Amino acid sequence: MNILNVVRYAPEFEGSFIKHLNALGSVINSAGHQLTIAYANRRDWQDHLKTHSNVIIIPEIERPFSSGFFQVLEEICQTQNIKVVHIHFYFALLATLAISFRKWTLPVIYHWHNPPKALLTNLTSQKKLSGKLNRFISTRVARYTDRKVITKHISISREISELLIKNKWTNADKIVLLPNSVIISSIDDIVKVNKNIVPIIGSVSNFRPQKDHETLILAF
Repeated sequence: MNILNVVRYAPEFEGSFIKHLNALGSVINSAGHQLTIAYANRRDWQDHLKTHSNVIIIPEIERPFSSGFFQVLEEICQTQNIKVVHIHFYFALLATLAISFRKWTLPVIYHWHNPPKALLTNLTSQKKLSGKLNRFISTRVARYTDRKVITKHISISREISELLIKNKWTNADKIVLLPNSVIISSIDDIVKVNKNIVPIIGSVSNFRPQKDHETLILAF
């Protein structure tokens, strides 16, 4: 079976999400299937993914409504005999909306690596009028595309799943919980605290809204 991953997120440097895709390609390949990953931009680290996956560049991903994205996507699916389309991050909301206006028959998987920003009402930006308007529009689009296009949702946490269900972006029957994992031999490999000193707490992440540094700072 041939699977197409459509990804708008292509940072300058390789990060955890790229390692996730590399692992996904390895597992899919070992099971006798083929993974193709479509990016909007060319990056050097994409060469690492070619060990287990096909990598193609589709600039139209940047503007799914005005660039002929649907036509390009349809052509790729036909020429490469794609059976499942797997779309990541909040970009998937726009991509599935673009697909919903056309005749579409392939299964579409929406992968939630982060909670949708529009639903994070604790963020200062979401308490403003613009944030409330974004939440209203995003909710209408999410409910429409869930009904029209999306076959399944993959959520990496129970919190994300509950957020989607509570706001009726989908229902429990359509969500598959697939947590990100880290293999360790024991908890001692992660936490080593000397009770005689003041602990130092660090947060290793990029500065994106879903990382929610605001809450961390307020907690301090």
